[in-house]
Amino acid sequence: MSALRPRRTATVALAALALAMLAPACIRMATEEDDLAEVGLSNASSEPPPGLLRPVAPDDLVSVHDRGRLLHQLEKALRMGYADGMLTVGDAGTDAVLPIVDVDPGGRSAQAMFVRWRPGADGKLPALSAKTAERWLLVAMLLTPDRVVDVEILQGAVEDGSHLATRIDSIVAAAERARTLAPGAMFHLLDLYEEIPVDPHKPAKGNTIQAHVYALSADADGPDLELVVQPPKRRTPATVTAAAVVHASADADPLVIETSTPGPVTVARALLRGLDAGSITVRSPQGDWVVAAGTGLMRRADAP
Repeated sequence: MSALRPRRTATVALAALALAMLAPACIRMATEEDDLAEVGLSNASSEPPPGLLRPVAPDDLVSVHDRGRLLHQLEKALRMGYADGMLTVGDAGTDAVLPIVDVDPGGRSAQAMFVRWRPGADGKLPALSAKTAERWLLVAMLLTPDRVVDVEILQGAVEDGSHLATRIDSIVAAAERARTLAPGAMFHLLDLYEEIPVDPHKPAKGNTIQAHVYALSADADGPDLELVVQPPKRRTPATVTAAAVVHASADADPLVIETSTPGPVTVARALLRGLDAGSITVRSPQGDWVVAAGTGLMRRADAP
């Protein structure tokens, strides 16, 4: 797994990577007519919002496991996007870079959209937001077997009010809160969107959307975080409404959690360790759990 971790040359406000630009020898420029039919993706940067997810109830272990598997796929795609996509283009110098990752519902293909912020004439980065970001790269890949099939160089600003803009501002808000919870830590930020009632006691008020951002440590001994964000609206910036440290250390054994049952991040961590790791003990205030590495299957430690 360590071979897939992107190298770091600098730390910027997003806990992103600072990279140096190489010659784009086998990279092609994207055109509006291009599509990603081979991996079932097309017009990726202008697609309507993806299907919304239901929130995961902590005691619904099937849903917890499914969400953990999705996080594992997203993390896997993000690492491939860095190592086999972005690093083949090169290093963006002092730019701040943010990857936004999607996996198709079948888990067979994925894409990583990279946006970036360039320093101004004074050498300083602008305030990180969708308004100041520019589209840079789109990396399309197959999962199982793992293979990057296309790397496209993109151009232009992020469209105001687009779903991409919403995602950027939601992730930036989560990154800023993550920096206060774990100063100096580096994270891979994975965003998912859930439909929830505006008021659970008043169904007539309808539903709203929240962003669930999972901040997985980019370092084995760093913390894993989970954040809930109210996405930006016309006159309201993205706002973090809940944030928690899930694991104080991503490679601890046992993994210590503050909730009564393991959550999706714990399942994702177990999957990332691979089958050779055996099983992982997870210590909660209500007792220990055993999570199988490589599969994420859970059981109480005292279960027969």
